[in-house]
Amino acid sequence: MAKESGDLILLDNNFKTIVAAIEEGRTIFANIKKVVAYILSNSFVEIFLIFGSLLLRLPYPLTIAQILWIHLICDGPPDIMLCFEQKERGIMRESPQNLQRESILSNPLKFLILSISLAVGLVCLLFFWFDLKTNNDLALARTLVFAAVAAVDLIYVSPSGT
Repeated sequence: MAKESGDLILLDNNFKTIVAAIEEGRTIFANIKKVVAYILSNSFVEIFLIFGSLLLRLPYPLTIAQILWIHLICDGPPDIMLCFEQKERGIMRESPQNLQRESILSNPLKFLILSISLAVGLVCLLFFWFDLKTNNDLALARTLVFAAVAAVDLIYVSPSGT
């Protein structure tokens, strides 16, 4: 009965088990934050691209198939890699977090997501507009924007980019 009502059940009499469980939980939570930030920054780039093209009365810079390709093929493996990233140094020196009161995304992380998404979205939109006006080839302009968005998505997650 007492075992069922406890929040934490130790299967052995070792205090290191609690420390290891807390360390693992913090690592998992940090990885969840990274995945959420990565997915949001990639998705907001596409949202800015589409809304920008609507405001400028341009054709859509990405087709549905290209957006799906970016999310499934380009973003899928990095999402999985971020989920299983190793623990960071000093993770146990951080103070405990109250997850009921705090957001999964801190204000600096929200600013980073918004600034990266806005900058990449604007650059890709200008790139699309310039190429469309210069070459007057919609398929080529979409392909170049697709390649740029896919490349930037992979740069976010590179070891030197984190």
